[in-house]
Amino acid sequence: MPEVTSIPSKAIVRQSTKPTSPEEGLLWYDTSAEVLKQFKNGSFANVGASVDGTTIIKDKNGNIRVNKPGTDIIGDFESSLGDWIDTSLGGNASLSTNQAHRGSQSVKLDATDTFDDPNAAIEITTDFSGRETLIIWLYVSSLSFNTNWDFVSIDGTGYVKRGDPSTNQWDKFEIDISSMSGDHTIEIHHGHDGVAYTDDIKLIGSNINVKSEAGN
Repeated sequence: MPEVTSIPSKAIVRQSTKPTSPEEGLLWYDTSAEVLKQFKNGSFANVGASVDGTTIIKDKNGNIRVNKPGTDIIGDFESSLGDWIDTSLGGNASLSTNQAHRGSQSVKLDATDTFDDPNAAIEITTDFSGRETLIIWLYVSSLSFNTNWDFVSIDGTGYVKRGDPSTNQWDKFEIDISSMSGDHTIEIHHGHDGVAYTDDIKLIGSNINVKSEAGN
C-alpha cells in the first residue's frame, strides 16, 4: 500500500502507563502489554485489530501502521458534472435521468453519428495519493464496432475497452491505482457509436503510517 503521510506519534500515545486526563477517543498503545486501547465513556478498552474500521498493525520496526479505509466520490452526478470537464468532439456529455446506477442521474455520453467520428467524453484531473482502487460504473445502450478502442483511460493509457461492458446493463469496473500517486487524468470516452452512461465514480483506500518515538 502507498504511504500517505507520517503523522506525529502523539496521535497514538505510546507508553507503559495509562495516560492521565485523556480525551474521549484517545488511542493509547500500551507498550508493556503490546495492546492498542481507546478511551471511551470514561475508561480505556482494548480495540484489538481495528478502530472504527481502521486496521492497525505493528511492524517489525515497532512502527504502528494504520490502514484507514476511505472513499472519495468524484462523480455521483446528482446535480452537476462537478470537477469533470466535457471534452466531447461532435458528441455530447450531459446529465441524464434516462439511466442511473444510483440516485436519479448519470452522465450520458451521446456519440450518435452526426458527422465523421464524433465522440462524447469527460475527464478529470485528481489526486491518487493514498488511493488503491478507481471504481467506475458504465452502461452501454448500443455498440456495433470498434470494441477495442479505449473507453476508460488514465493519462492516456487505456484500462477499460469499449467492448468490455455488457450492453443494456450497469457494469462495475475496478482499476488498481495503488502504484500511482499525485495528480492523474481520468478520461471516459465513447466515440462514433451510440449512447453510453457513467455513474458513481470513486477512489477508495488509504494508508497512514504512524511512526513510533525512539525510547518508547
